[in-house]
Amino acid sequence: GLVRTITGNVDQWYLNKHQQLDSIFGIDERYHHMPQKGALCCSKDTISFHYVEAAENIAFWNILQKVKQQPDSISDEQIKKTMRQDWPQRPEIGAYAHPLPASQSPVWNDMIKVIRRISSGVTS
Repeated sequence: GLVRTITGNVDQWYLNKHQQLDSIFGIDERYHHMPQKGALCCSKDTISFHYVEAAENIAFWNILQKVKQQPDSISDEQIKKTMRQDWPQRPEIGAYAHPLPASQSPVWNDMIKVIRRISSGVTS
């Protein structure tokens, strides 16, 4: 899910799979095909996250649409507030996903950058 990807808190098997990608796709001099965390985790062309329950997918889609509709006028604080209101909690978020970070967590800076970046690539 979004939070796991941004925080880099992914399973070891996932990292192990990426370690083999240089031999498959050729050498990636910059990242060696390893997942990046923080704001570098996701491109504007991100299309999905794996192991995400329906409630999180719906909340994610809704915030992307909201930011896409008003990219210049929605503040970072409004994005955060909307996400905290609409994002599912346990058990709706699912056993595999991670809940949103605490309100004062520095992870929010990266979350908001990622939301803005992905929303710029979303088509309605």
